[in-house]
Amino acid sequence: MIERELTIELTGKLAEQFQVSGLDQDDLERLARWAVAIESYRRGYLSAGMAADLAGADRAEFVASLAARCPSVIDLPDEDIERELSVVDAMMGGGKRP
Repeated sequence: MIERELTIELTGKLAEQFQVSGLDQDDLERLARWAVAIESYRRGYLSAGMAADLAGADRAEFVASLAARCPSVIDLPDEDIERELSVVDAMMGGGKRP
């Protein structure tokens, strides 16, 4: 199995800003994973399932998050989006989506 690691150095004002924002190392890693997952999906490098794995989410959660965060990224037929969001609704106990 091939493994790759990504390291981003944050120094100076960037490091200070993230510290002031209250983001710890885990928060930054999670944010970076989601950003890379979303952009990789948007560019067609990864499927929704693979991007979800990268983000540490299941496919339904990833698709729902895309719909909420950046609707223009969704590249699924409407019926597939509705099916995915129905799964999320069921997982959340039937609550309404934002």
